[in-house]
Amino acid sequence: MVTGGCGILYHFTALAAVVCFVTIGTGLARAPLRLSIMAYEVQPSGMILGLIVFAPIVIGLTTVFTIGFGGGVGMLIMAFIATRIEMTAEAPAFVSAPAANIPTR
Repeated sequence: MVTGGCGILYHFTALAAVVCFVTIGTGLARAPLRLSIMAYEVQPSGMILGLIVFAPIVIGLTTVFTIGFGGGVGMLIMAFIATRIEMTAEAPAFVSAPAANIPTR
């Protein structure tokens, strides 16, 4: 039945599930390693745990709204969000680094 009726959709959804939960799992494993967190940033481990809690809701809603065909898209969206959580903010290109404050003899 899997290969006859819905083969491509089933395999796409299974592959999207693997990508989604591997990405979220590696994000959760890497979250405590981030040492450069600004005062205004939220801890990445808390954001990943929130993502894990809300992932079934988002995936379920995309599946319901697309009448059972878009669960894989919902999982890919969650994987994309998990990769964006790990990114560190960077200064714009026109801002130069401050000079080193190292005393010389």
